[in-house]
Amino acid sequence: MKKHLPARQFRETKKTFQASKQNGFVTSVNARIIHGWLDVKTPFHKWIQRRIEKYGFDEHIDYCLTVDKIVRGEEINYHCTPDMIKQLSMIESSEMGRLARLYFIDCETIAIEKQAQ
Repeated sequence: MKKHLPARQFRETKKTFQASKQNGFVTSVNARIIHGWLDVKTPFHKWIQRRIEKYGFDEHIDYCLTVDKIVRGEEINYHCTPDMIKQLSMIESSEMGRLARLYFIDCETIAIEKQAQ
């Protein structure tokens, strides 16, 4: 049987991928959170635009934009479906991207084990 991520690391990773919820429905995950967690060196706006173009994500299906006021003006935020966030994290070729892939593999393994019981 495959070894799972250590429990502490699994729990910490899970917190990163938790979506916002409204009235019990999953709504979105802010892509800035994942960008920071993945420790991407490319500036956020370039990174997200490149990923959207390369992987064919669609506005109003995979993500929606908000313009939020900040001290120095405005900031565009991308609120993504959990599936889009999962894809973004799994394609990143960093150590945290590897950890994300292991996390999702573990989630699938745990689900299969529970189903078999």
